Amino acid sequence: MDSSSFCQSLCEARILGLALDLGQKRLSMSLERNEAGVVQLFAIEARGLRALEYSDPDAAPWDHVELTEITLQHLPAPEEGWHLSANLWDVSELSVECEALWIDGVLLQYTGDCHHGAP
Repeated sequence: MDSSSFCQSLCEARILGLALDLGQKRLSMSLERNEAGVVQLFAIEARGLRALEYSDPDAAPWDHVELTEITLQHLPAPEEGWHLSANLWDVSELSVECEALWIDGVLLQYTGDCHHGAP
């Protein structure tokens, strides 16, 4: 997958699992997207994790977590890498800055920044 199609492919996906490994500076997410009955699974790894932020004004639990808006920006040198921002249910935000993004075991290639929101 390239960076231009990243946001569209993952918007409206559910986060099935999230793991943080501070020793390896890695954030791993497993996601599922169901579009018209066709289910796609994705594994995302943010490697070389530099920053991680989560904000939510409400502490109440959710039945599941859905990405309703995604923005991906390539960071130029000297901090070369990625900034990923995802809105969850349009009320909370997950923000990640890392050196590299891997999708299903393949390094994400830069073909442009992207932004996609649920209709």
